[in-house]
Amino acid sequence: MASEYRMAKKLSLSGPLIKPLLVAIVVVGAVFLIVRNIDGFSPDISKAVRMYDNSVTYSPGTVISFNGVMYEMVEGAGAPGYPPLRPGDKLWQALYDNNVTYKVGDKVRYKGESFTMVEGAGAPGYPPDRPGDKLWAKAYSDSVIYRIGDKVSLNGTLYKMVEGAGAAGYSPMRPGDRLWQKM
Repeated sequence: MASEYRMAKKLSLSGPLIKPLLVAIVVVGAVFLIVRNIDGFSPDISKAVRMYDNSVTYSPGTVISFNGVMYEMVEGAGAPGYPPLRPGDKLWQALYDNNVTYKVGDKVRYKGESFTMVEGAGAPGYPPDRPGDKLWAKAYSDSVIYRIGDKVSLNGTLYKMVEGAGAAGYSPMRPGDRLWQKM
């Protein structure tokens, strides 16, 4: 019985050492969890936006920074040396920036889609998906059924649907078409 009493006394978690012991256990446990889950605390470098590099061949969907503006490649060039802002080039589109005041005709990429501003807001903070706004027009798509009043951009021209087709695939470029009106 005396040996059991001595063992219980040695295992007792009371006295002046209890506080430092508990702190040490908590610190070791926290360090273990951080080291074990280090990926949860570090950024995914593969998805980081990089500065444009003239020696890299980019593919559609790639996002880069060029002269302080973020761009997404929308068409592949197949070779290096195609920076944004080349005259007449449609390979890159600027990503929407909530701090920029856009003008009619400005083109942006937003949530993976292309938009053209059709009515000026005169102030920043008007994203293309803002409820009730008709400031932006999506790029035309053959798979969308458009309604009267919808605005689209196609080959650099803006169109407004004036007659409903009721089906997808009615391009504003169809000869003799009266469903769309140039804006």
